[in-house]
Amino acid sequence: MAEKLEDDHSLGFYRKVADLIPESLIFQALGEVKDAYLTGRVKKSKAALFTSVIKSKALDHNINFDINR
Repeated sequence: MAEKLEDDHSLGFYRKVADLIPESLIFQALGEVKDAYLTGRVKKSKAALFTSVIKSKALDHNINFDINR
């Protein structure tokens, strides 16, 4: 994730994502970020968009993704 999102500062967050989120949802989120990047729709960064997308997917699938624990 860190490599694809060009963000090696958030390794702890990506480890937590890998531990809590099913692989299929991670790949879906990465695909959405890639598509947004290629079409010029990334406003802040790929990593910021991924964070938003993965949190939304976690919520949609009733996965408790409390980043403060």
